[in-house]
Parts: sequence; C-alpha cells; structure tokens
Amino acid sequence: MLMEITHRPFLFYPKVKKAIRTVGCGALIAVSLGCSPDEPTQLVAGMTTQMRVPDEIKSVGVVVQSSGRLVFCDSYPVSDGSVTLPSTLATSAENSPNDPVTVTVLGFGRDQSSFSADCVVRQPDVGEDGVTVMRRRRSTYLENRALYLPMPIKHACVDVSCPQGETCVGGLCQKMDVDPSKLVDFDDRLVFGKTNTCFDVGGCLPPTKSIPAQLVDADTCEFRIDIPQGASVPAHGSLNVRIVHENFTSEVLDLDEAEGFVLVDDPTGTRFRLAPSLCTSRYKTGKILGVWATKFCASKTPLQPICEDDLQEIVSGESSLYGPAACVSGSRLVPTESALYVLMDRSDSMRAYFGPDGLHQLLSLSLEDPVFERTRVAFSLLPGQASDCGEATNRFAAPTGPEGVPFMFAKDAREAVAPIIANEGNVWNSDSPVMFDAALSAHGAYAALKNLTPTAPTKDFNRRAVLVLGNRDFLSHCAGGSDLLDLVSAARAEGLYTYFVVLKAPPATDQQGRDPLADAAQLALAGGTEVFDATQDPNAGALALQTITADLGSCLYDAPEGVAVVNDIAHRTVTYLNPLTNVRETIPYNEHCTEQVSGDSGWNTDALGRIRICGYACETLRDTAKMLSVSAAQSGQPVAVLPIHLTEPCK
Repeated sequence: MLMEITHRPFLFYPKVKKAIRTVGCGALIAVSLGCSPDEPTQLVAGMTTQMRVPDEIKSVGVVVQSSGRLVFCDSYPVSDGSVTLPSTLATSAENSPNDPVTVTVLGFGRDQSSFSADCVVRQPDVGEDGVTVMRRRRSTYLENRALYLPMPIKHACVDVSCPQGETCVGGLCQKMDVDPSKLVDFDDRLVFGKTNTCFDVGGCLPPTKSIPAQLVDADTCEFRIDIPQGASVPAHGSLNVRIVHENFTSEVLDLDEAEGFVLVDDPTGTRFRLAPSLCTSRYKTGKILGVWATKFCASKTPLQPICEDDLQEIVSGESSLYGPAACVSGSRLVPTESALYVLMDRSDSMRAYFGPDGLHQLLSLSLEDPVFERTRVAFSLLPGQASDCGEATNRFAAPTGPEGVPFMFAKDAREAVAPIIANEGNVWNSDSPVMFDAALSAHGAYAALKNLTPTAPTKDFNRRAVLVLGNRDFLSHCAGGSDLLDLVSAARAEGLYTYFVVLKAPPATDQQGRDPLADAAQLALAGGTEVFDATQDPNAGALALQTITADLGSCLYDAPEGVAVVNDIAHRTVTYLNPLTNVRETIPYNEHCTEQVSGDSGWNTDALGRIRICGYACETLRDTAKMLSVSAAQSGQPVAVLPIHLTEPCK
C-alpha cells in the first residue's frame, strides 16, 4: 500500500506534504506514488471539520487498516488554535484493488502524545482515552482512479459510540461501507477552501443577516423562512442553513439527505427539512438550539469546502454570536412532571365553543406545546349533578368514558380531548346549574389530583392544578355542602391551584344578577392564580392557556440522568438560546434560590435534587416560552422546542 498525508497548519490549506514511511514499491507503504506508469489507483480521504479548535478538539488520531491489518496510526496535536490535522490521506492499492481499506479519524478532547505507540496494540472507541468523536469508512479501490473519500468530523457525532462495522452519520449509527462507484475522482477543490469554488459563508450565510427558520412540522423537522415583504422569492435551490448546537457552536449544513438538509418541493422555495438523522438524534432531543437560513446563494453541497478565512473564523469561534463553546452536563433539562385537570361546561350557553369551530383546535395546539411534554392532563365535562354532592367520591375523581379523559401525558390527551369538544352533540339544550362545588369538592377533581402519583424520574410534582372553562354560574349549589370559595381555598392550602377562564356568553344568558367575571376572579385569587377574561378578546383564551402551560412546564426540572449536579455547583450555569432575541441566556448559581425565597434570580437544587430557576431568570424564561406559544398559536404552527441545558466549566 502506498500512502501520503497532507498536513496543514491552518485547517484545510495544504502547506507541507510528508511521506509517512519510506519503503520500496510493492511493500506495505511507499514514499512515492509513481511506481506505476498508469493513473494511480488510490483512495484519498479528506478530513474536514467545523468543530471548535482547540475548544472541542485538542488532537486528532488517524488509523488505516487494509483487509483488517493495521498499516498506519498516528496522532496530531492542537497548538495555539492551529492544528496539524491531515487534510488528505492518500492510500494506494498494494496488491488487488478489491482489498478493503478502512480509514478511522478520531477527535480527542485532550492531547494524545502516546497514541502513535498505543494504537498499534489497541484503538480506543468514543468515550475511551479521551475520544469524543469518530468517523470510520471502509471502501475498495477502482483501478486507475484516485477516489475521494470524504471524512467530515461533525459535532452531531460527539459522544456517539457505534458497533463494529458501523460509523456515526448525523448523530446515528449506520454501515461504514461506501460503494466506490459512488465516489468522485479526487480534486484539491473538493477539500481546500482557497479556490473560487469554495463556499463563502460571509456572503452566503452571514450570522447577522440570517433569518430564524419557523417550524412547520415537528415530526419531520420541516421549516420555512419568512421572506420580508417586497423581497424577491428565492429560486429553488438557493437556500442555505446554519444550526446552533447545544454547546453554542454553529455549523453550516450541506444540501445532503444523510446529515444536512433537503429542500421541500414548494413554489416559494422557502421550505426545507433537516436530514432524518439530525431530526431524530439532534433536534427532537433538544441538541439543536436554533435553525437559521438565507436565500443569497446556491445551496452548499457536501463536496464544496468552506472558504479558508471563513472556516478559520468558525473553528476559532471568532464569528460566533454566542461566545465561547459551552461544556454541557448530560442531556437537556426536562421539566418536572405537572398535572392539569380541565373542567369544561357544556351548557347551552357554551354551544359556540363546541363543534368544528370550537375550542378543540386551541386546546390541541396548547397540549402539543413542548413545554407541556411532562404534564399529565385529564378532562371532564360539566355540569355536575346533585348526585355528585355529598361525602362520597364522585365521578370527577376518576374521569373516564365518552365524556371524560383519565390522566395521560399531554400529547396523548390531545388526541382524546379534541373529539369530545368537536362533537356538538355533547352540548346540553338548557342551562342547568353547573354545580362547580360538586366537581371541585374534596371528593371530586381535587381528589383525582391528590391521588395521582408522578412517573419516574419525577419524585414529586412541580404543580397540580384545575382549569375551569365556563361563562356563567360560578356559584355553590350543593345543599348543605361547603361553599365553593372555601373548597378552592382548602385545595390551595394542600398545594393545588385553580385557574379560571371566563368565556363570552350569549346576550340572553341568565346570569342570575351576578357578574361571572367578578365571581371567577375571586375564586382564582383563592386558588393561587388569576382569572383570564376572554369575554371580549378571543385571544385572551390563547394567552391563558400559554400562561398556564408556562406555569406548569418551566422553572423546575429533573436533574439530567448520571450528572452529579452538586459537584462544583457554584461554577455551573443553566443556559438556553432565546429565539426571540437570538441571545445566549446564562443563569448563574444562587444559593438563595429556593421554593420559599423564589425572588432571587438564579438557579439552585432542592432537597429532591431538582433544578429550580428563580426570580427574574424564571420570569424571563416563562415569558419567552409564553411568547413562543402565543406566536405559534396565532400562526397555526407547532411550537418549537426551547432546549435548556446545565453547563459546567470546560477543562
């Protein structure tokens, strides 16, 4: 086998060519590639990266095997932000061009001065000996052709360990074999960014002129960009996409269905999808903080290197809008489980809120909100009945059947609740007493919440609450029973909250001389919340649901699995990317942040090891989540994920 490596002191620009060993033609490795009068039969591996140097990669190892035999291994350290990373590694067929060649590139989080000796005996896997990322490919030669074998080192594959015979692509493992007939002939312009064909990031995807992509379909990770009014509609194939990873480093994506993005066949030319691998392994798990796009240039392809100056800014972090790379502790923070019991009046005066134009769409969008992912939801229709009064457990303590939905996570509850509200046949033909005091008795809805047990890993609920949707009769009716206001107050004393949304009633509705908004406001205050007035502004209903969503699904999180949060706690921070301002939000540790003293801004852990965010930091986070939800509801689009991570000092 013949082999040649090209080093580069600045990533991607070849300056020194160095033969690895000197032996004769026909031996394992030869210094010259001119042993044959024919065109060389070669595989040329091109090693590229957009990862931060030296923040993410401190040294690189290269291993080459032929027919399973180790023929070469060496490491290349990082020094002063410049690397001696081989940009290309050329191997030539020793005997038969059908001999498979395996090239492995390893990214280390620390210097590896002993790797060139140790790798002769053993090659480490991801998670071993400082290896954080790996790319492995196996292929054969095509006679008299020098084939280009791309070997990109990508952040999506950090900490991803794959079985033998596989490699990481876009964060998922797949077969490492490459069909040589699908490889192109090598050309310097495929690797080195000092040609007129390189991708100009500054001109094509400038950070300050990129447009935040709007989520269209959360299941397929389809996005669109909104073209400013008066701007020309981009031609198909002129979109470019940049993502921000969970450690606040960015990456320019290729137009590539394997680990980049694909264009959606759309007349506006403004829609695209993330590659399925990135969608599954990165976006849906909260490891992509944001997606931006522009329409200035033809889409970047996998065989188009980034221009040298642009790339140097990317790997050094000079062009970053978000500061230095973060070191993330574990997976994204998942909200501590909450529970919400929805009670909705179905009296004749509520008829407008049932059917195809009713509240089911609004509720569906709210329950689809990612902030609600760890909230369990139950649903029952009112009015109650006189038989529900008394000391015995009533039907509201265990909602079920065609008019009720037992507690289940919001995503599943959405499918069960929507058809009940969409069915106009569930509306009564009269306005009977609503019997809120029966539904909200200690043996009704509140009992259902008190008897509910959280699911792992949550040890205790963040918040348990009742949401009442109605437009009249917020009064007591059970003979000899407790007053409705007393019931709500008693529930609050036991840690249960009660929300009220007052909807517009038809003009002819008999309000019994009462002001339903004033009655509901008094009850909401007793329940530890506020009333939401949707009698005049229909958008108030959406705002109410988004506010409740933020209350139940933010500012308290279960600790990431396997992370000892208390270790070096004073130096840890909670971070997220605010999509409204495109600013990196950093929440410092504050020992005074507790459930009892929640006004001091910062984060802390509680007795159960959960992460609590307090004060201004919590208000900002909730406001951000609320605005994202409201904006999505108004546009009829799904709500984008707002990933939050625990970070620690980088070592």
